[in-house]
Amino acid sequence: MKRSSVAVVGAVLIAALAAEFTGLAPDERWRPPPKPPSASAALLGPIGRVFASAQWVRVDAAFAAGRPAQAFALAERALELDPGATEGWEILVWFQAIQLASPAREPDGERRRQWLENGLAVAARGEQSAREPAALARLAGDVLFVHADAEPATPWPGGRKALLELAQTHYRRAAELGDTEAHASAEGVARKLAGMGD
Repeated sequence: MKRSSVAVVGAVLIAALAAEFTGLAPDERWRPPPKPPSASAALLGPIGRVFASAQWVRVDAAFAAGRPAQAFALAERALELDPGATEGWEILVWFQAIQLASPAREPDGERRRQWLENGLAVAARGEQSAREPAALARLAGDVLFVHADAEPATPWPGGRKALLELAQTHYRRAAELGDTEAHASAEGVARKLAGMGD
């Protein structure tokens, strides 16, 4: 999924979910499946991707209808069928680390930090499984940059500077994994850090 597609999906979900998810707690978040691909994924092979794609349509519909528990259950099934689905991992990271962790949606800084941490954990798991791991590394950098730049910034040990340093680390890893734009993003963060001083 291209970055612009992720942004469109995110914008649609933000509009549809603004009212429904204000009370959702970070402990209700989705956790990536810790197990290897299911037997059904192994048996279905490439056809599993087709079934997983259909499942992601249902995930989007459940999010839009304000049913996060159902959406997360469907997402887990989709990832069991096709753990390499980069787009699926991106949707889950975006939903938790950007939408649910938004200051506009969640005024409590500690809860925003928890949502961000969970989104980063999902990105890390996705990076291990996705067909395009560089995309997940870059997305992790993007969400950290967004949180560092937010007003108010998401509470984080070390503050904005630590968020930016961690974003830079993710961008550098994305560049090492083959993302052609990530090096420029890392350099941009380096300039921002230099402007902050000590």
